[in-house]
Amino acid sequence: GVRVPRIVGVDLVGNERGTRHRDFRDAMLEAREKCLLVTIHAGEDEGERNVWEAVFELHAQRIGHGLRVDTTAPLVKLLRDRRIAVELCPVSNQFTNGYIRNGERQYVYREFSREQIPTPICTDDPWISHRWRLVPAGHQNSYPLSDEFLALPAMIGRTRRSERDRDQRDLDERDLDCFRETTTPIS
Repeated sequence: GVRVPRIVGVDLVGNERGTRHRDFRDAMLEAREKCLLVTIHAGEDEGERNVWEAVFELHAQRIGHGLRVDTTAPLVKLLRDRRIAVELCPVSNQFTNGYIRNGERQYVYREFSREQIPTPICTDDPWISHRWRLVPAGHQNSYPLSDEFLALPAMIGRTRRSERDRDQRDLDERDLDCFRETTTPIS
């Protein structure tokens, strides 16, 4: 019969500040030797260097956030050519990185999309997205995946219905493509 493994991948999350991803090289090597998929949260709080380390030293197939990637740098070509997905979490990025709806800071989705980098829209890790706790403004910050999709159009400057509908179709197609390419059927 078919034996389905209990663990299919690992996801390294947490506060990036002051942490070097290469410090986790041995643990990620063990995961790779066991053919586990690797996602590394990188480039959210710290610079592009952490994304490089995640790709080259930890062999990440997915990057969580990647907000600090310079879209004019060679790393963008690498992400595109290797089809390394960069998970974006619009609601979380408002809390953690100051991206605001219709704000001055340009959200990275449009640039990643233009460069054909797979960009699935996700909730953040459970400690951020799925935990009922009070944030400084007194609002609850547990939110479903649908809130991530609802926040995105305003964060990238799309506010008219026709533009939102087009963006949603593009999101749906890209997310399905990314899922197809990063999912291996069990035979």
